[in-house]
Amino acid sequence: MISAGMMERRVRSLVRAAERSQARVRPRDVSDDEFPRFLREWGGQVLSPGGAAGVAGVSRPTIWSWMERGHVRAWRGSRGDIWIHVGDLVRYALKRGYEVSRRWRDFAEVTE
Repeated sequence: MISAGMMERRVRSLVRAAERSQARVRPRDVSDDEFPRFLREWGGQVLSPGGAAGVAGVSRPTIWSWMERGHVRAWRGSRGDIWIHVGDLVRYALKRGYEVSRRWRDFAEVTE
């Protein structure tokens, strides 16, 4: 049996979690007209969330968490596809202590 105090704490916790999820940073929307400029700006060095998860050796929910917290820049295309900056991804993964292959580390250094 749950006490009234425990129930109240649980409800407050759920309310705080809902408020945090509404305040999350989402990927910036990019129109079809802006997309070529966006690719030029980032030198075409972008990955999908699944590709980013593979490079960093983490799950896709972890990648979404990094995007939501603003650790990696992400853009959303008009069809809903998400693109993540490779340099941001590799730098943050290394900062957090994840293994990233030398190829991707070198790639991130070139894109700085």
